Amino acid sequence: MIEPLMNLNEAATVLIMSPETLRRKIKAGEIPACKTGKCWVLVHEDLLAYVRSQYEVADNFYTNDLNREPAMKKHVGRNKGTTYPAQRKIDKEYISLLKNH
Repeated sequence: MIEPLMNLNEAATVLIMSPETLRRKIKAGEIPACKTGKCWVLVHEDLLAYVRSQYEVADNFYTNDLNREPAMKKHVGRNKGTTYPAQRKIDKEYISLLKNH
C-alpha cells in the first residue's frame, strides 16, 4: 500500500527525478509541499496530479457547478492553472460549509 504522505526522497523516487530537482520544483511552486521542521512533506495524490498535469491534454476547465467534481486544469508554468486533489478536497469542504449557512 502506498502511504499518503512522503518525504522528499520518497517523492523524488515516485516522480523519477532527483531530490534536488524536486526541491527546486517545490520552491518554484510547481509541486505543492509543506516543510515540517527541516523535512519536506508531500501528499501522494498531489504527486499524481502533478504528473497528470504534464500530459498533453486539451484544455480542461475548472467547473463552477458546485454539484460536480472540479476538473483538473492543464498545467501552465509555475502552479498556474493546476488544481491538486488535496486543494479540491478543501474547496469542496468550504463550499459545503457555505451552503449550510
